[in-house]
Amino acid sequence: QATVTHIEGLLEASSEPLSFAVVIPVWEQSESLGLLQACPYLRGEVRVPKEDHAWRDNRAGGLARRVPVDTGIFFVQNDAGAQQWPASETALAALKGALVVPEVADTSGPG
Repeated sequence: QATVTHIEGLLEASSEPLSFAVVIPVWEQSESLGLLQACPYLRGEVRVPKEDHAWRDNRAGGLARRVPVDTGIFFVQNDAGAQQWPASETALAALKGALVVPEVADTSGPG
């Protein structure tokens, strides 16, 4: 939560365009998730379900490995940042599409 509080302070103090993309696991009980969702500077959010998203494991030749939890990307911007780099629905949809990995190795174990 210190990161979210720090970002909010920077956005509040600056009239220069500022924009942050905060990438976190979507753990519903996470205090950071709640702070981001309630942030007055939140301009856009992308959630990628764990079934559609993967990490690339370079130690395994770039094999895509399933992630254990949904991934959230939260765009927090001051007014000048939102004007310069708008988090439009089109841009958010393109980002989500870029994160979807069609060939994901199931590394969750047996079952």
